[in-house]
Parts: sequence; C-alpha cells; structure tokens
Amino acid sequence: IHFKGYAHRDLKPENILLDEHHNVKIIDFGLCAKPKGGMDHHLYTPCGSAAYAAPELVSGKEYLGDMADVWSMGVLLYALLCGYLPFDDDSITVLCKKINAGKYSVPPWLSPESIEIIDQLLQVNPMRRISMRHLLNHPWVCQDGKPVIWKPQSQEIDEDCLIELAVFKGTSRSRMINMITEWKYDYLTCTYFLLLEKKKKGLLLRLYDARPLLLPLQPKSLDCDYAGVPP
Repeated sequence: IHFKGYAHRDLKPENILLDEHHNVKIIDFGLCAKPKGGMDHHLYTPCGSAAYAAPELVSGKEYLGDMADVWSMGVLLYALLCGYLPFDDDSITVLCKKINAGKYSVPPWLSPESIEIIDQLLQVNPMRRISMRHLLNHPWVCQDGKPVIWKPQSQEIDEDCLIELAVFKGTSRSRMINMITEWKYDYLTCTYFLLLEKKKKGLLLRLYDARPLLLPLQPKSLDCDYAGVPP
C-alpha cells in the first residue's frame, strides 16, 4: 500500500483477514489517503480507531501516513502476542494520554526479539519508528529465513478479465487496458483482481450490469400448419 503511495489509516483486527492459503488481506479502505506530494508529505485529518491511532493523530498534529500505519501495526502485533491492547481505557481523554505517553506493560512470555520489534514500532516520536524496509528485514519477521520481499502484481493483463470489464464499463478494449494499467489501486483495479481470482477458481466471469437479456419469443396461439404458416 505504501509502495503505491497510500496510507490505510485504520489498521485494526477487524480490517485484517486471512484467505484459504493464510495470506493476509487488508480490507476497508474508506479512510485511505494518498498524499498529493507522495508519502513524504504530511496529512492533517485525524481518523481511525482511537486505540490503534498514533500519538500524532490523537494530538491533532500533522503526520506522515506510513508512520501512522507503522504505529497501528505495533498495536496490532502487541494485541496478537499479548491478548490485550497496549493502550486502553473507557475514557477517550485518558486513552489519548496513555498513547501520548507511549508506556505499556511487557508480559513475561514475550521473546526478546518480539519485545524489540514492538518497541521499535511503538515509538512516540514518528521519526524514531522503524521503517517498513527495516521492519521486513527484522530478525523476528525473517525468523532465520530470507527477508520478506514484496512482489508487485504481474503486469500481464488477463484477456478474459479485460473483456468482461470493457463490456461492463461500455468501453473499448484498448481504453480498458489503459485504465487498468494505470494501477491506481482503486475500485477498477480491485474489480480486475477479483475477476482474476474468480478465473483461478474456475468460476463464471460475469459482472452484474444492465445488458439486455435476449429471451426466446413465446409462440402465439395460432392455428398453423407444420411449416408455421397460417392456413
């Protein structure tokens, strides 16, 4: 997401899914933002779920979208490993104070590596937080294996999905290729990938649209001979 210039801004357990192959899927991009100047430019709208929001968000300051997401990932990881949130309170005011303080308990069952990575994720100062590049190379993530390498989607467009989208949108094949290959990762990109997934599963590639149905004509009750011509 960050590689494409977007910040999610609402990372929480409800928005993290697993598919049948245990691949992580992120959903609910309603608060997603794309800074006009790129990820190095600040955002200003405080949003998301308070318990997962970064200190700069709950303080109403300008913030970098990717660094705010990194903090949310720290809260997520802590909750998954500990079974409870690092910062929690029934009062939003008290909760925000706890988030700004950045102090949380460390249960005894956490490994040194997990303690380290959580600490690097939950830095109150966003400039001290671990970057995504270093996060993917962290020993706790790699687990003695190779660093995680993000692979972009194949740029080869599937012809069947392309044609179905072109018919659905009422546009030409060439125009649809141009629209898809912009890779804006918007609803059109999402629809294309959903069609691609349906094709992999052997399902019918058909989008609901207003194309007219060709129904067979019902014969009228006429006295006709075998040739269908009235006597």
